[in-house]
Amino acid sequence: MISDPACYQAYRRLKFFVEGIQEVGDQVRAKYGDLIEEVSRARQVSGVTTRTKFSRKHQRLYRRITAIPESSTIFRLGGLCGGHSDFFYFSDDELIHEASAYASMTELKNQGGEVHRHIKGRELESALMRAHPKFVGHFYVGLNGERFRSIPELVLGNWLSANGVECLHDAAFAPPEWGGKRPLQPDFLFKQRNFILELAQSSGGTGTRRVKYDLRTKAKKACYESIPLLKFDFLIVDQFFTANGFDVHAFLLTVREILLKNGIDPGPVPDNCASLRTDNLEVKSFYLEAPVEVLIDHFVEDHQLRGIADFQNYFSPAKHLIRLRPDYEEIINRIRQIGRTWARTKG
Repeated sequence: MISDPACYQAYRRLKFFVEGIQEVGDQVRAKYGDLIEEVSRARQVSGVTTRTKFSRKHQRLYRRITAIPESSTIFRLGGLCGGHSDFFYFSDDELIHEASAYASMTELKNQGGEVHRHIKGRELESALMRAHPKFVGHFYVGLNGERFRSIPELVLGNWLSANGVECLHDAAFAPPEWGGKRPLQPDFLFKQRNFILELAQSSGGTGTRRVKYDLRTKAKKACYESIPLLKFDFLIVDQFFTANGFDVHAFLLTVREILLKNGIDPGPVPDNCASLRTDNLEVKSFYLEAPVEVLIDHFVEDHQLRGIADFQNYFSPAKHLIRLRPDYEEIINRIRQIGRTWARTKG
């Protein structure tokens, strides 16, 4: 129920009505600031850390606060959260701040529990990604500036780059034997060894997206099999996602074994792999925050954007980010105008 926006808002309004609550978060801080400060001072002087101990040490102050409908928020803002935080009392900004402690959207979903359900219930996913770009999925920027679509791709790209391994990521690949109309775009192409490594999700399931993904994977395998002397492997990455997040070390050890079997020495796997998950958030922040004029100049001058078709075909990760902006429609209209202007000059 909590993660269902329709049920969430109705239940929250009913809960606040029954409890007589009128303010949350900063509103409570503004109205009861002196009382919150008094709680904080009393807590520091007595050294108590829980509401139960506070009620015994400071009985009169405790009774004054519990008579107020917003008492739970007053205690929390005074530093007495208790054993379980009721996120219904959190403001949107406070809930987003609570969620920001997690490293990624995947980690928030797997480990965030109540926090994630409240984020979904209030439909704050977009606001969370705008405030903290690390939560934006399908768009990652590696240590060398390379763009990736997933955490496994980011980790592998960073590792290969750190070890100086020559490799092309998501690059156009059209060997003489390939008769397709459009070039292939392998995840990782090791041209010197004529080897391709694809990072795939597990097959199976009944959802429309899953069926389409399986069809694309089968078609890609068939393409590779039709090219003489080309070697390739598909590594299923789902197995490396656990309740504690993505197991970088186990993933890279498996990749290393695959590469060695195909005559490629990728170098050692470090014991501490945390830095290989590094995502350059400056690029994400740029797409989310840059003024429209600066953003348009970036596409046109730096990437030779020539219209909406270019944007949809070659800038899908950026489009995913820009869609989060409140001025998304304005940006799209500007790109369409660029396309019309370019078409007139060519005509």
